[in-house]
Amino acid sequence: MTHIFRVDDRLIHGQVVVGWCKRLNLNAIIVVNDEVANDPLQKDLMNLAVPKGVKSFFFTIDECVKKLKSSEIDNYDYILLVNSSSDALSLVERGIIMNELNIGGLHYKSHKTQYSSSLFLDDKDIENIKKIMSHFVKINTQPLPDDVKIDIKKIIG
Repeated sequence: MTHIFRVDDRLIHGQVVVGWCKRLNLNAIIVVNDEVANDPLQKDLMNLAVPKGVKSFFFTIDECVKKLKSSEIDNYDYILLVNSSSDALSLVERGIIMNELNIGGLHYKSHKTQYSSSLFLDDKDIENIKKIMSHFVKINTQPLPDDVKIDIKKIIG
């Protein structure tokens, strides 16, 4: 089974659907975000981008931890999306095992520093990334599956 963990502040969008789901033949997209999980309109809008044959799940962080620990969704080939380094850290600190975390898109905000075309980080992101790595999670940045993976340590030092 393929289980991809990705930080992408846009959550479900074309790059995720076409670039990751179709390319890797994934059959589920899991969005983990407390706000989105409790907002029917946002879920409906995101579901418009989900292709036929791909199951979508919208979980709060707490719900996701329960689902992953229960193995309830292990039979899916999925990409799990969070929109921030803080949410990724919350999952790791609650015992979710990630061998690898892809930071696909943290986009421009005025208080963030640009590291690549789709990677803008602030001090809190860097702190969170280092904490995640301390849990033996390999972190890379890779916009699409055919792009070269770049170890985040080479970017942030």
